Amino acid sequence: ADGLLSEHIGSREKASDHSLSFYSFGFEKAKDTAGCRVHYLIIIVGGKNMADRIVLNTISYHGHGAIENIVPELTKRGFKKAFVTSDAALLKFGVTKKVTDLLEAAGFAYSIYSDIKPNPTIENVQNGVKAFQDAEADCIIAIGGGSSMDTAKAIGIIVENPEFADVRSLEGVAPTKKHAVFTIAVPTTAGTAAEVTINYVITDVEKKR
Repeated sequence: ADGLLSEHIGSREKASDHSLSFYSFGFEKAKDTAGCRVHYLIIIVGGKNMADRIVLNTISYHGHGAIENIVPELTKRGFKKAFVTSDAALLKFGVTKKVTDLLEAAGFAYSIYSDIKPNPTIENVQNGVKAFQDAEADCIIAIGGGSSMDTAKAIGIIVENPEFADVRSLEGVAPTKKHAVFTIAVPTTAGTAAEVTINYVITDVEKKR
């Protein structure tokens, strides 16, 4: 039946030094009604004083030094300028600077967008879309909690699907045609899971919802 796992392969290897462990689990999903196969791969590499790298349809780094992978992940994909979304408080207290310092050290161009409120509004998103276009950026780095992540995700999808520029038409499951702008999420809080989900919550001030 569609959706059932047709293959499950698991393996574990442990290196003799540095306490490095490698875990690989491959899952192949049965053909769907369109005749396409969807592959899932989870890879976790862990060791002392290093970041864990997790692959599950996308890639996650977790642990000490994780942000040091931002520039390599962008450059190997050919991106040239990052649009950094982060709220004013994180800029004020130097949290955002931990990432922008890495960009500057690598000579990687970036532009910062901080017009982000708790429970971001349609206006925040629309202003962000214009700022992204004015900056001539080609990728996004979202730094912060759920508000920064949600704003970045909405900006990213509208930039590639401008027919949804009103934002309201994205409510529910919108029939977007293009993938969102490539985005790297750097969460500074725990609990929202905004960095690993595709949904986002935007406030409609006019309709009070």
